[in-house]
Amino acid sequence: MASSSPGPVWLSPKVSETPDEVLMSMFLTQLLLSLAWTVVGIVLVLGGTWLFDRLTPIDYRAEIRKGNVAAGVVLASVVLSITAVVVSNLVT
Repeated sequence: MASSSPGPVWLSPKVSETPDEVLMSMFLTQLLLSLAWTVVGIVLVLGGTWLFDRLTPIDYRAEIRKGNVAAGVVLASVVLSITAVVVSNLVT
């Protein structure tokens, strides 16, 4: 037999919930999902930067500490590039 609810059971609100409770539940769910995807994005950016540090023969952090501006520009461009890729993948 066909169900009377249009969507999955887990999406349909309980009968005893008020509209305010449903909105608060939806808000908290979206907030938790946003926080979780933020953590995933940060981990991916840090992992990509770590991988770049391991794959390149130059120690960019030491060069930046010495005052090498070019090393800082390279590392900044790598971080921005990795961030652009992570954001484009998380958005779609």
